[in-house]
Parts: sequence; C-alpha cells; structure tokens
Amino acid sequence: VYTRLIPQAAQAMRSGGYLVLELGYDSQVWVRSLLETPEWADVRWLPDLAGIVRVVTARRTREQGTGNREQTETISAEHP
Repeated sequence: VYTRLIPQAAQAMRSGGYLVLELGYDSQVWVRSLLETPEWADVRWLPDLAGIVRVVTARRTREQGTGNREQTETISAEHP
C-alpha cells in the first residue's frame, strides 16, 4: 500500500501540505526509503507508548527536487 500511496500523494498534494500515515508494526524501514526523496521534507517519526514507531508525518516540498532528506526526527514517547 505504501509503495503506491506515497508517490501518488506527492503528485496530488500541494507544496507545504502534510502527509500523515499510521504505520504497521515493523514498516518504518520500508516507509523511510519511500520518503527519502526530494518530494518530502520535515519527516517525523512518532512512537506509541511502547516506543514502537506508529505514525510518520512528512511535508510536501515546494518544488520537486528541493526536499531536505537529512531533516528527519524521531519523537520519543515522553515528548509532550
């Protein structure tokens, strides 16, 4: 599902829009590879109370090719 959804979202979304996905157990590595493209920036990984990453958010870049792949963050479960 992610393999089709993420590229289609990049095509359909306006720049500055946010993609928010609930992740299945152990899907972070796969989804990360799909979001490490110029179309996405400000990627954040949010864990559940057990510390398992369950949500990812990513901002659609202004123009194709202007994403910042280095700007990713994992929020701890204790984060307010």
